[in-house]
Amino acid sequence: FEIDYVTFSGKDLEERIEISDEQAKQYYEANPEEFTTPEKVEAKHILLKIPEEGAEAKPQEVKDRIEKIRERIVAGEEFSQVAKEVSEDEASKEKGGALGLFSRGVLSEPLDEVAFELEEGQISAPVKTSLGYHLIKVEKKIPEKRLPFDEVKEKIVSKLKAEKARYRVNTVADDLYEKVYRSEDLEQSAQDFGFELKKAENVTANSGIPGLSAAAEVSEELASLSENEISKLFRVGDSFAVMKITKIIEPRIPELDEVKAEVKRDFLKARGVNEAREKAEKIIEEIKAKPDDIEEIARSHGLTWQTLEPVARTVGLVPKLGTAPEIQEVLSTVSQAAPLYPEPVPVSEGIALIRLKNLKRADEAEFEKEKASFERWITRVRANEYLNSWIKLLEDRSQIEINEKYF
Repeated sequence: FEIDYVTFSGKDLEERIEISDEQAKQYYEANPEEFTTPEKVEAKHILLKIPEEGAEAKPQEVKDRIEKIRERIVAGEEFSQVAKEVSEDEASKEKGGALGLFSRGVLSEPLDEVAFELEEGQISAPVKTSLGYHLIKVEKKIPEKRLPFDEVKEKIVSKLKAEKARYRVNTVADDLYEKVYRSEDLEQSAQDFGFELKKAENVTANSGIPGLSAAAEVSEELASLSENEISKLFRVGDSFAVMKITKIIEPRIPELDEVKAEVKRDFLKARGVNEAREKAEKIIEEIKAKPDDIEEIARSHGLTWQTLEPVARTVGLVPKLGTAPEIQEVLSTVSQAAPLYPEPVPVSEGIALIRLKNLKRADEAEFEKEKASFERWITRVRANEYLNSWIKLLEDRSQIEINEKYF
């Protein structure tokens, strides 16, 4: 297909919304925890692993060894150099045992508790975990701090704009579609609302609208439309779309030379994804065996957990992860009791391991605002659908003659 289309979301409305300094200040005062940076620690560690049952070395022997290592450091040897020499944590050994800067909850207990109890420059006594015995040295401590208003004002304004735009976009979408339907002029309607009319070639039912993913209802609509027919209004995740097919191109099988590079690229990508999946499955099994050491296990494979912005369970697009159907399955499955999703998840950039970090209940007041907005939008969409069906029924039952002298 060749199509004309308009896509937009609340993000496109944000620049049209004004937030006063007073509104931003009120939000700052009402949400102090949001602008308080937590206490953080920068530390190094040395790990001696406890051998598996049946091995010659015993846990007490490992503890004796690490106590002697501690004596060397207390006597004046550099912690980093000793870590490079004896530590059995492959992820941090070459960095002198450096764990970087972290806040509470990143390390497994009791490492986390010990790290935040120590003062700068102090070295812990041996700390036992399921991995073995550790020594921790605190390099720096950064206390909890509330950020000043001027430093976070821009962030607050952006957030308030996004919230207002999210509530307003439903009404804008309905008004735009009503204008498109009545005028049958997608380009002029888009221009009147300040949106760009986009064009795309070589669109298929499987590819969907560019930049909006191939949602099932979009694919079905593409397959059912005639040339120059305007689609219904779609909502995919946080975005809306309206399209018109300007040309239908009959399907054909391309020559190999036309798609050779694409086939090669897809083959290499598929092989890489399979290798990543196998690695992810092994990591998941390790985490299942030692769930308290989830951070250390990730580091031992050269990986770090990335924290994403909070998302709703029903969101269509998750930043950095994409819109794959599996994402919806993950969001509806993970819980505080079982935070790790038990399978590798295919995402836009490959394979991901996903775990729930925190669960925030919906704010009742915000829910009521959004609920009313959605109810109005759904009511208008259904009204338009009924109107379209009624007009179509009248057209089918009527004999329409066009008097060309009026055109």
